[in-house]
Amino acid sequence: MKTRWLPLGAISLGVLAAGGVAYHAITTPTVIAPGTSVHFDDWFFTARNARRVGRIGNLDAPPGKAFYIVDVNVRSEAKRVSFTFRPESVRITLDGHQLNPAEAAQRELPLPSAEIEHGEQATYSLALVGPAKGRELRVKFEAGGIGEWLDAILGENKEVLFRL
Repeated sequence: MKTRWLPLGAISLGVLAAGGVAYHAITTPTVIAPGTSVHFDDWFFTARNARRVGRIGNLDAPPGKAFYIVDVNVRSEAKRVSFTFRPESVRITLDGHQLNPAEAAQRELPLPSAEIEHGEQATYSLALVGPAKGRELRVKFEAGGIGEWLDAILGENKEVLFRL
């Protein structure tokens, strides 16, 4: 009677192991170099540069904090549809902690139109605020929803690493 359940137990164990491997692949990002593009469907996202500054325009960073500027290029290879860039689709962390948008500082930086027509590209300089010290700034582009899971499964779960 014990041998009757053995194949079912082996199959269950195999399914659990495969699920664990898939979960690890989805949740563990691949680290890529600055300037390397990540693509979602017909759109390519590239984190070109990241820098820490104490001042943007006429604004000084709050005490104990610094501004971080991340330059992101978005390129469309879509044939018919346009793309609306949303800065919140870019997750930026410093030493594992998410940086906050710096709205007032963002207004000091040039910002192209959020709408990117097919065949066009635009570079956005995103302003954030965070601790004055930090070594690893990571940029992750997120498709959102089911697309994010599909892209992660297909190998697009990538983070760009900047060492400051």
